[in-house]
Amino acid sequence: MVNLADLARGIGHGAPRDVTLQAYEAGHWVYCPIRRFSVRPVAREVKIASMEFAKAPITEAVFELRFVDSISSKDVGRINKALRKKYSDSNATFEFDVAVEPQGIKQTRFEQTGFRLQSKDAADIAMIGAKSIVVARLAPYCGWDTLFERVQLAVSSVMSVAPMTRFSRLGVRFLNRLDVPPTMAESSLGDFFNLKAQNPFSEAAFSEAVQVVFKTSIPDWSARVSVLEVPSPLLAYRAFQLDIDVYREKNIPQKIDDLWNVFTEVHTLKNNIFLQSITDVTTALIS
Repeated sequence: MVNLADLARGIGHGAPRDVTLQAYEAGHWVYCPIRRFSVRPVAREVKIASMEFAKAPITEAVFELRFVDSISSKDVGRINKALRKKYSDSNATFEFDVAVEPQGIKQTRFEQTGFRLQSKDAADIAMIGAKSIVVARLAPYCGWDTLFERVQLAVSSVMSVAPMTRFSRLGVRFLNRLDVPPTMAESSLGDFFNLKAQNPFSEAAFSEAVQVVFKTSIPDWSARVSVLEVPSPLLAYRAFQLDIDVYREKNIPQKIDDLWNVFTEVHTLKNNIFLQSITDVTTALIS
């Protein structure tokens, strides 16, 4: 397993085989030999439960819990009703299939798959279906406690309506956008993030995107971390997106009280990965 503290100290040549590194160049993801994986050293091993920045970079925070077996449409409706306590709008979601035939396009299936709920300002979102429940928060991010309150309502509603539900995957995904001012226009991806890859095709470093997938030092948890350049909404600015996806697909507690402990665990893990992924330059920009 990959120890995040070891990764943060730049131990790349001895990295284990369960790390996958990708880099993006000229419109294509390229798999790089693991011996080429490296990260810039970080002075400390970070152990935190929360963090605050003056310019919070989080643009979207997502929690997802998947079910082993589908729950009934009636139970989906009941869960939707319970979630209405926290959301002002609820709309049914649908899926449909079409077939292209000589006579034209023919619809072959149309069915309701669940509900999508949102707050009055559309920043808080929940989606419930037969196979999963999702809770999300768009910018401005109001902190883990606020998100966790909605997650608790969602999970409690599922367990209250369908107490026999078993879980197959639990994960959180946080999208962070770093806006780079015009005065730093010549800076590269590596100036802001500790994830980087050596380009096997030229002397130049990858400048567009890097992605790494690994097992964390905490049993059962895996992570997918990527960085890529994205358009900035600010005039003359550049922007980079740091995408952190932390998840587990085995040994997921089936009792609700045990689940809360797991949520605390993934919160700390996500924060550690974030801090170990950014450089002092990024810290200064968002502080």
